[in-house]
Amino acid sequence: MSNVTSSQTIGPFFHNALAWAFDSGSGPIELVGRVLDGSDQPVSDAMVEIWADGATGKDGFGLLRQPTDEAGQFRFRIPAPHPSAPLAHVCVFARGCFNQHFTAVFPSMMNHRLLTAAPESRRATLVAAKEGDHTYRWDLCLQGARETVFFEYE
Repeated sequence: MSNVTSSQTIGPFFHNALAWAFDSGSGPIELVGRVLDGSDQPVSDAMVEIWADGATGKDGFGLLRQPTDEAGQFRFRIPAPHPSAPLAHVCVFARGCFNQHFTAVFPSMMNHRLLTAAPESRRATLVAAKEGDHTYRWDLCLQGARETVFFEYE
């Protein structure tokens, strides 16, 4: 009998265990989207965290955290971003992922160090689609042909 065991998640249990920590924010901008797996199917038990550049200062909104619903959807209300900043920095936790994934979402293509660090052919995965005056839609794909660009966090 081997003493080596595989690594396996038994959760996540975000919806119940962290319900006290969920906050969708209260700003005028709405960021909505879905977390999708490699087959474009919704991930109903993921948790999405977002924060702004100035999270500890007056320009940021701090940390907001939401679970996905049965359709894999999340929804945040955030302050309007600075014109040269992302809408938010993003961290996603999901079943099958042994570590969280870090990324960012932008309101448009712009000259920002994170956006320009992504391969040009994949930068669109980091840009939300504007819907109306105050809503941005952005799907976060964990793998597959439309996989969102993820970054190493240092």
